[in-house]
Amino acid sequence: MLVGHSWGGVVIGEAGDDAKVRALVYVSAFAPDRGESLTKLLSGGEPSDGAKAIRPDAQGGLIFDPASFPALFAGDVPQAEAEAMAARQLPSNPANFDAEASVAAWHDKPSFYVVTTEDRVIPADAQRFFAGRMNASPTEIAASHSGPVSQPEAVAEVIEAAAR
Repeated sequence: MLVGHSWGGVVIGEAGDDAKVRALVYVSAFAPDRGESLTKLLSGGEPSDGAKAIRPDAQGGLIFDPASFPALFAGDVPQAEAEAMAARQLPSNPANFDAEASVAAWHDKPSFYVVTTEDRVIPADAQRFFAGRMNASPTEIAASHSGPVSQPEAVAEVIEAAAR
């Protein structure tokens, strides 16, 4: 089983094509179809407050604005912990946003989706769209984009259910 959060949904959609993978669990994650990129998905409407907070760092990688991170990315995480998360984030390669998915394993594998309803990065309606088009079993939790941190038990329950 593969579990992906945020951009990790792109990864599990591709890697999930392996015959050893039995199921996919998306946690407030992007789920592109074949031929879609994050740039294409993000251009479909008004960018979220979280998407607006993504900017290049000094080396040209993309990071979430550290000052905005606690409120927009981790609104339900204690402030000190959210600030520490912001300080430790790793940059993303800008090319990741333009790479088109060549595989969407959710077409062929059982898929589950944790919708974080208080998400200011990937809005809940976008997550519901992903879950719906992949016929995933959705579970909604009242959490920010950092639901795996703020509500690990609820996320773990979905992963455990998918494993059964």
